[in-house]
Amino acid sequence: MNSGGITALIPVLIWPIFAQPSIMREYAVPGELAVVQYNTAIQLLRAGEYTEAFEKLKTCSDISRRGNLHDEAAGVLCLRSAAWVLLLEGKIDEAGRLQESTGEAYPDQGELPLSRTLERVELLRAAGRPDEARALASRVQVNNSGNPVIAHSRQLLIAIAELALEAGQTQTSGLLLDQARRSGWNQKKPEDVVVRGRLERATCKLNLALGKPKEAEAAARAALELHGKVLAEQTWDVLMDRFALADAMRPQARHSEAAALYQQVFQGLVKSLGPGQPDARVVLTRLAEVVKEHGQPADYQRIQDSLAGLPVLPCKMCRPAR
Repeated sequence: MNSGGITALIPVLIWPIFAQPSIMREYAVPGELAVVQYNTAIQLLRAGEYTEAFEKLKTCSDISRRGNLHDEAAGVLCLRSAAWVLLLEGKIDEAGRLQESTGEAYPDQGELPLSRTLERVELLRAAGRPDEARALASRVQVNNSGNPVIAHSRQLLIAIAELALEAGQTQTSGLLLDQARRSGWNQKKPEDVVVRGRLERATCKLNLALGKPKEAEAAARAALELHGKVLAEQTWDVLMDRFALADAMRPQARHSEAAALYQQVFQGLVKSLGPGQPDARVVLTRLAEVVKEHGQPADYQRIQDSLAGLPVLPCKMCRPAR
């Protein structure tokens, strides 16, 4: 094979290993029908049309053509992206099984590649297993410290920072977010804008933990501005930016504004991702807290009834299992 042929193969060999579904990056190399289906699904994900996107992703892997490297790669990415959608919906066991099936399709040599590690970290976090997620993420962070910084490696840094924050390690969290912030960003790439917005949202959470609500609000608004450039209003990211903004308003005694945002976010999550969406329960709990603080017993009871009516999806891999 001549050097031109080898060069043409490089994106095919690298992309399935390093691509990260949650950054919603389109497949840039021309291909057949599976590539077209994948890119259409990515556009639907950015529009917050998760049900339609999931259907595209399911069919995409089935129609990928054996022997066509671009189509085969896109077929695997479709499965991995479908697993991410399931994770957003709170269907953790199903997401885990789909992740495992893509691992069988493209077996990894040695340790998990960086993007696969991030998918596993996201799964473990959703399953309530933060210690395992931290151990896995931190090990890979050390092993890949010399690699070029690209969108999914920044996403992993953000995930580790959030895990550190959840463990009360604010200094470590801040250092990791600063490391992600110092890397190069290309504002023309939608995936970079998505990850940069997530960095700002994580910064909001850190500032809240440090008792800096005004700085937290500024970071939440920055996340909203960034995500508003490439994502629709009903996407999970934009809704979680609004959730972060509401959290930043509460310590500033802006309870009515926070309550209105919590209500909007809850309705948006249920509409886009279904009533079993895990964040929806958290948001509604926050709304109940605000209402209770304001001495509105009737509204509080109504919200508590709504909470009791939310489905709890079964999850064998969760700790504790449900």
